Amino acid sequence: MKDESLENANGVQKRAALLALEDVGLAFYTPSGKRSVLKKVNLVIYSNQTVGIVGREGSGKTCLARILCSQTLAPSARRSGRVRWYGEEKKAHGQKCFATQEKVAIGLISSHLNHPLFPNFCVGTQLCEFIKFHSGLSSRIARKKTLQYLALTGISAPETVYRLKPVELTRFQAFQVNLAMALSRSCLLIVVDEPWRDMEFVEKIRAIKLLKALQSLRKFSLVLLSSDLGILADSVDFIYILNQGEIVEQGPWYTILEQPHHPETRWLLRQALKPQALTPPSGLNAHQSASHQG
Repeated sequence: MKDESLENANGVQKRAALLALEDVGLAFYTPSGKRSVLKKVNLVIYSNQTVGIVGREGSGKTCLARILCSQTLAPSARRSGRVRWYGEEKKAHGQKCFATQEKVAIGLISSHLNHPLFPNFCVGTQLCEFIKFHSGLSSRIARKKTLQYLALTGISAPETVYRLKPVELTRFQAFQVNLAMALSRSCLLIVVDEPWRDMEFVEKIRAIKLLKALQSLRKFSLVLLSSDLGILADSVDFIYILNQGEIVEQGPWYTILEQPHHPETRWLLRQALKPQALTPPSGLNAHQSASHQG
């Protein structure tokens, strides 16, 4: 797929793509056989753009997030297709992360917010060491920067949070700490894989508003992955609907909300309006229906 067609698919003209996926697939090879997780995924992300990727549990969102960040996958995983950063093709699984090669930071905030943190060390100490590692700053300046980044994410008492251990953080504070880590690397792209999953609705909206406010301030691109189409609403410029590893619909957010075409998109819209899970779209076989419930 050429860069021009990627631009046309996204409805944006004469703007260079920051990151593009072309026919990307992902499969896991196990003793029981091959399991395809992603199938010919095509998407494009532009500078300062907010992209939403929406799909149910088990649709492949987290694997897609790891590919966007060029993170190491399981040894049994095999990736196909092309990943381009500013038009240049990057290496597949098993080779060095292109974000590290180019010294261009791509941040990932996952649903496992304590995963990047060691449980027995203070949050501030870990963030300070993270900043020192990536910037080469002295301990004194790195500590000052740590407090600044914590405050930037809306933490009202950064000195207090600095001394807390990960287990002592609220889920929203853990999100803020992860965001501070991404901001400290001056990311051009931050991929957000549903860290608000176990938050109250008000905190989910607060998290997205915080991301958007910092995006406006720091001028980075955002990818928001979610199983809830409703909470993204007008916070994104462009939406991809992911169903069982495939992009089944895409378009500007207002088009997706007002004129959904695919049964999965319509199902997600209905689910966003009702608190209870609904019956999967018609036409699914028993295996697909079971997958939708996961």
